[in-house]
This record gives sequence, structure tokens and C-alpha cells, in this order.
Amino acid sequence: MLQSRLKKVQQTLKNDNLDAFVICDPIHLFYLTGVFIGFGILVIRPKSAQLYIHQMTFGECQAIKHIQLLELSSSIQLINSKESKRVGFESSSVTVERLTYLKSHFKGHKLIRSSLISTMRQLKDAQEIKILSANAILHSKIFATLQKWIKVGVTEQEIANQFEYLLRKEGAQENAFDPIVAAGSGGSIPHYRPSSTRKIKKNEPILIDIGLRKDGYNTDMTRVISIGKMEPKVDKLYSIVQEAYESALQCAVVGEKLSTLDLAAREVLKFYGYEKEFIHGLGHGVGIETHELPYFRPLNNIKGKLEAGMVITIEPGIYLPNSMGVRYENMVYITESGPKVLG
Repeated sequence: MLQSRLKKVQQTLKNDNLDAFVICDPIHLFYLTGVFIGFGILVIRPKSAQLYIHQMTFGECQAIKHIQLLELSSSIQLINSKESKRVGFESSSVTVERLTYLKSHFKGHKLIRSSLISTMRQLKDAQEIKILSANAILHSKIFATLQKWIKVGVTEQEIANQFEYLLRKEGAQENAFDPIVAAGSGGSIPHYRPSSTRKIKKNEPILIDIGLRKDGYNTDMTRVISIGKMEPKVDKLYSIVQEAYESALQCAVVGEKLSTLDLAAREVLKFYGYEKEFIHGLGHGVGIETHELPYFRPLNNIKGKLEAGMVITIEPGIYLPNSMGVRYENMVYITESGPKVLG
């Protein structure tokens, strides 16, 4: 799979009239090498690829067989080769400092801004789908265990800590992102941070948005639960966001505009009078990064269509300031035969 990803980049170079493509971002490097590298420079040409790394990194990169490994100190000579007049780079992941570094090594060459790798990463290959599917199943298993563990009197932070303990126990590496465990009014803040003093009370809503990272890929799912009986108002709002989710899910077919999914969810919320209480995008791509292309933002900012191989989240929510919030989220794999919910 790694070899085929590299060949796809090389073919795109020809189509885009590029002599070379340079990659520095650790996420993109992992995608093409299978190894997380703190700092390295991957130079791809139509018929070759060289990865420049520090000497201390050579050991962990020995598994890379489809790309030539060279010491970072020798990169200037190759990068400044007369062969490379038009050099592409992934502009969205290059800092000002890194761009300055690249310009210093590409004097006399034209640097072309591109989104080649991030665009490629939208469409998962078979290996990626296998990992993401397994991770989603593991996530659901861990969440079920976590839900049984939660009781009245534990703090939000203790719940977050327990999730991390369980995911590591099950072989995952780490949290995909900082866990969101929001009891009561905390749920009205979409990216709430769990408190070490806020204790869980009986019958109150607990919004839990968590994810794990295993084998380089992430999960991202959200549920609202309670210890005891869900309050009627909370239960009603949670049913509404689930209805909005189902409406968007039905639209998640190959060729459909991204804006259609967002609109489908918002129309349901509008019907119940909660359109203005949905204050974020409907979802995003998920893979090596928890948030990656494509993004589902408010209608006037959404472009593009769904393609087979995408893995996205659908996560409508309702947030009542200083009162409560509910959100429902799953990971969805887009296939030629329709959407497949992972986990």
C-alpha cells in the first residue's frame, strides 16, 4: 500500500507538470513511509524518492524499503539539483519558518503551493479502512466498559482518565484528542475541558466525546448518557439530534454534495426550532488526523462532493448556553453501495 501511495504521487507530478514534490510534515511523512518521523524531508520525483533524516532516526526507519534513506546533512546537494525547476509543497502544513528553510534550499527554483497529499488522504485505501474499522470496533467496546464504570460521585476528569487507562489496556497508543467529558451545563460548551472537581450527579446529562489512536489512525465518537433516568427535556433534544444525524446519514452517498448533508441535518433542527443552537460544522474527515479533509462547515463555506473511500464524522448538536448541550456522532465510511457506520 505504501508503494502504491508513492506511485500515485509520482503520477500526479507528471499530470501537474511538477519536477519534484517536497514533504516535511510528520503526518504526511507517516502516510507515505509508515513511520512517524519527528523531522525529515521527503523529496519525490517522477522516478525516484529520497528521505533525508537525522542519523539518530535511521534505526526506526529501517523498515522503509520503497524510499532511499539519506542523511539530512546531504539534502542541499540533491534538492538544489538542476533537475527540479518546479517543486511542489504542501502549503497547508508548512509554517513560515519551514517555508523559509525550503526557500533557502530551493534557490532558483519555483515553489508551487499544493494540497496534493492532504487531498490524497481523503480517500482511504484498503489497509486504512481495515485499521479504522478495527479501531472503531475497539472504541465501542471500550466505551461500553467505561459506561458501566461511571457512577454518581466520580469527577469528569476521572472519567477521562479511566478512558485513557482502558484504551491503553486494550493496546491503543493514546487519546486521539483531549477527551470531552461534560456534565450538566458543561455540555453547552462544544469543546469543554473536563473538571477535576465537578462530580457526576444522578439523572443529569453527561456529554462524552472521546477518541483513541491505534496503529497511527484515530477514532472520534460522541454520546450523551446519564446515571439513572435521562431528564425528559434532555431525552427530547437527544432524540432530535439523532434524527438530524439520520437525515444526514441518508444523504451520505457517492456523488452527493457535502452541502447536502449539512443542510439535511440543519433542516431537521430548524423544524424543531433549534437551527441557531447548532453552532459548528456537521463533521469532518478522520484518519491519521482526527480532523482532516473533507470538512462540513456552514452551507456557504462547503464545497466538494462525497467520494468512495472517504471516512467522515456526522455530529449534529444542540447547545443551550449555561444550561446543557447534546451531540451525537459516529464515523461513517463512504462506499459505492452506501454509507457504512464504523464501530
